[in-house]
Amino acid sequence: MLNLWYRFSWHLMSFLVICGTFLSLSGCNQSPELGKVTGLVLVDGQPGASLVVTFQPVKSGRPAVATTDEDGRFVLSYTQDRSGALLGAHEVFLQTIPNFELMEGQSVSTPIDEKYQSPFKTVEIKPGSQEFKFEVTGPTETAKHSKRRVNPLEQEG
Repeated sequence: MLNLWYRFSWHLMSFLVICGTFLSLSGCNQSPELGKVTGLVLVDGQPGASLVVTFQPVKSGRPAVATTDEDGRFVLSYTQDRSGALLGAHEVFLQTIPNFELMEGQSVSTPIDEKYQSPFKTVEIKPGSQEFKFEVTGPTETAKHSKRRVNPLEQEG
């Protein structure tokens, strides 16, 4: 009886290993179709340097991200070794890079209005290549002043 159980478990184990190997290998070649995405960010008509551009799929999926160069240009990356974005609708966000996170030789981020840190535009990514141009504004005067730290020892008279 034990001998029969041993043979059965050995065959079952072999079958599961073969099935698992087959399934894992069959999934390796299945990567989602991407659209190539490049673009330009202008802040008050000037190139937006060192801004993080994020395209977040509306339904679900991994976002595509890029950092603008000093000319405001960007190329989206889906993964470290694949450029582009998933096909379909995406919400677009912009963020500045804090100065302490800048890489050596990277320009300081162009200040932008805080409203662009939330989805400010929805775009459709299609197969093939596409280019987007985002014209945004810098911080408003009230936003500039609200960021100012007030010394509690100072008293306005």
